[in-house]
Amino acid sequence: MVKSNRHGARVGAIRQENETQCALWLRDHGRSSVGTLSRSVGVSRPTVEVALARLVERGLVKEIEGGSDTATGRPARVFEFVERAGFVAGIDIARAGITVVIADISGRVLAQRRSGAPLPKDSLARLRLVTHETTAALAEAGGTVSRLVAAHVALTGWVGADGRLRASGAYPDWEGVDLTEHLSRMLGCEVRVDNDVNLAALAEHRIGAARLIPDMLYIRIGSGISAALVLDGKLRLGSHDSAGALAGASLPLPIDPQGDLGWADEPSLRAVLERADASEPEAAAKRDDFVDGLAELVGMIGQVVDPDCIVVGCDAAEHGDTIVSLLRQRLIDKGWLLYEPAIIASHLGDDAAVLGALTRAFDSSAKHLYGLDEVGLPEIRFSDVIATSKTPIAANTP
Repeated sequence: MVKSNRHGARVGAIRQENETQCALWLRDHGRSSVGTLSRSVGVSRPTVEVALARLVERGLVKEIEGGSDTATGRPARVFEFVERAGFVAGIDIARAGITVVIADISGRVLAQRRSGAPLPKDSLARLRLVTHETTAALAEAGGTVSRLVAAHVALTGWVGADGRLRASGAYPDWEGVDLTEHLSRMLGCEVRVDNDVNLAALAEHRIGAARLIPDMLYIRIGSGISAALVLDGKLRLGSHDSAGALAGASLPLPIDPQGDLGWADEPSLRAVLERADASEPEAAAKRDDFVDGLAELVGMIGQVVDPDCIVVGCDAAEHGDTIVSLLRQRLIDKGWLLYEPAIIASHLGDDAAVLGALTRAFDSSAKHLYGLDEVGLPEIRFSDVIATSKTPIAANTP
């Protein structure tokens, strides 16, 4: 009996693998005939036909009437991936508001919704607003909550492996709350939560400035200074999920006890940089002191992890190239690193965290869609609606 069960499990696993290979080929390469699929996936034609029948039954694939084999031009049974069989959501809950990005399961981004209104002070009202914005974004994408396969949330603060917020100056009333359970119930699908800077780093590694670069240091200049690491192609969180959570008091930068970046007589870093660009000597001195401190910080981390490249994301994105240029020169002048570092301004800007959340949502959707824990990430593409919007999320992509 045990032997029979093991044999059945192996057969089931092979069948699942064949179905997944066929589905992913159609997802990534477009419609195809049975013969082409058989040759491309490397399994027999009868095996492909069985796999396609099961995929059609599950709604992931459909047969095209009057199809023809692209290789021969002769009539053939042709199948294509059903892109809108499901949707995934990336959600960024930031101090400035909520951003939601919806993509179909083929990787096409169909809707982007930004809410710049102040977040409610009440914790439950905040969760309801997240649900409302996600539902509204799904409607804009032509979907409904019932078709949402997975969602991932970017959140400011120290997030544990269990998805609970352990510490956050932005949302202290959410500390210890099982946000994943609440949002999963409200949205009717699997929802996970991660730190926003970690997700931003992941996005830059997967689809942004550091695509396919195995070792990357990500520095985020926002209300404070944060860092994240991608090593050997994987996001490294540390033993306590707190890698990159820099202690404000230890930074060689103008950081207050709450960890916020700022000057007593300046409203923001952007204001300093704008005045420095206007050749105001006092502002230029503040800018240079800031870059010196940033270079010292980056140099210390760089000596420890020896990254292939350093990506810098900044709320004042229009000044990102200036900061990168000055930072690179300071590191070279000071000789803090044994090599001349490749320092790159973020390609994804303010959208890095929400796009990182979107890629994680695709990771989470794999088990539901294909029965496997991991499958290849689809190519993230932007629909005409997004590409022509007033604030296109793809504006900073390469």
